[in-house]
Amino acid sequence: METNSVQETPAPATTPQHHDVETDTPPSSSAPRVGTKLCLGGTLVSFIAYIIYGSRTSRGTTAVFMQFLSWVEARPLAGTFAFAAFYALATILFVPPSVLTLGGAFVFANALGLPAGVLATVVSVFVGSVAGSLVTFFLGRYLLCEWTARLLLRRASLRGVAWALETQGLAVTYNVL
Repeated sequence: METNSVQETPAPATTPQHHDVETDTPPSSSAPRVGTKLCLGGTLVSFIAYIIYGSRTSRGTTAVFMQFLSWVEARPLAGTFAFAAFYALATILFVPPSVLTLGGAFVFANALGLPAGVLATVVSVFVGSVAGSLVTFFLGRYLLCEWTARLLLRRASLRGVAWALETQGLAVTYNVL
């Protein structure tokens, strides 16, 4: 007697496979990391809220930026390194860089003259943006990787974006540009 046994093939996964995210970790080992992440997230949210509030009310934030730029103008060499570090922090916090770049060019051109000021601005903006991008990459890759994986599993629209990036990443990148 012959039996009709149909073997079902598993359906293709609609979510991206994240092999480097550990899901079987005991809760006690992730407790310190959660506290660190909450502290870091709270600090970032507080800073962003301060910037938004300060820009809306024109109290405090503008004065702090103007003092920083005048300090950079008074000390051009130290100001170049300080401006690069400030630019890196602004890159991490998603502050629009155009105002910082123009402000740095104005300050360095006044302090050093036009050719040297433009060169100092280009160098400090380049170093600051690359350093900020590297820190942002490592934050997203290592510190926030588990959170991103959980977010992808909860939201269908993000799963679609992740799937498109995994299957046709280069095409998606060119279409975004």
